[in-house]
Amino acid sequence: MSSPNQRLGLSARFFGRCLAFACVGWLLLNSSAQAGSTIFQYAQVNGTDFITATDNGSGTTTLSTAGNSDGGGYSIPVLVTNSYVGTGPFVAFETFVGVTSVGGAATDPISGQPEQRFSGTIEFTAAPAIALGGGGQGQNYLTAVFSAFTLSPVLQGQPGGTQASLSAADPPDSLVLTATGITFGNPTGMTIGFSNVTPALHIDTNDDSIASFKGQNSGTFSAAIVPEPSALCLASIAVAIGTIAYRRKRMENKTET
Repeated sequence: MSSPNQRLGLSARFFGRCLAFACVGWLLLNSSAQAGSTIFQYAQVNGTDFITATDNGSGTTTLSTAGNSDGGGYSIPVLVTNSYVGTGPFVAFETFVGVTSVGGAATDPISGQPEQRFSGTIEFTAAPAIALGGGGQGQNYLTAVFSAFTLSPVLQGQPGGTQASLSAADPPDSLVLTATGITFGNPTGMTIGFSNVTPALHIDTNDDSIASFKGQNSGTFSAAIVPEPSALCLASIAVAIGTIAYRRKRMENKTET
């Protein structure tokens, strides 16, 4: 029969083990949950490729990657310089799908910048799109789906300037980021910069929409990485093992007494 001091020592050791298991589980969860981390950065490879903004003359402007021959006619090759993948720089294909203005353009009363809300999808994949309006092919490195439920995502820039930006942040906007085998959680953020905007950025006063232009683009995306199901499973198992071991030892101690 064990003494009270021995039983107390055993219980303390098993409690410590249980706590260690719980800490391992917590670390497994949090090692894959990074809030607001930069997960993707890119820039165009070829200066002759263009993002094309087309004002249809009826109050709607569409942003497109169509017409770029080295991107299969519907996409743009870009160099990914920083990503969650963790490898060195690699080439992906950027495809704009249904990126269209929502509502008319206006001049911000504070900054004086022309701005207009947009909704749509931007994809970065291993292979280019094969049809007009279709998505990219192969592995999905990143897909951004944004909706203009509030005041943004907004395309804006200095009037008469050669640069512009399209940005969104969820919350408060609607910005969903996904990739093959990865789930990205809020907060999410997106900033896409347009350079060499030609003709200069302005509002077409005939239909109150951003006027047609061409330009190059680069961008940054950020998000929290939600733990994968496998990580959640491992963490749960670790905590369960520690708890069961502790309870079993308590039962053994009671039997010995």
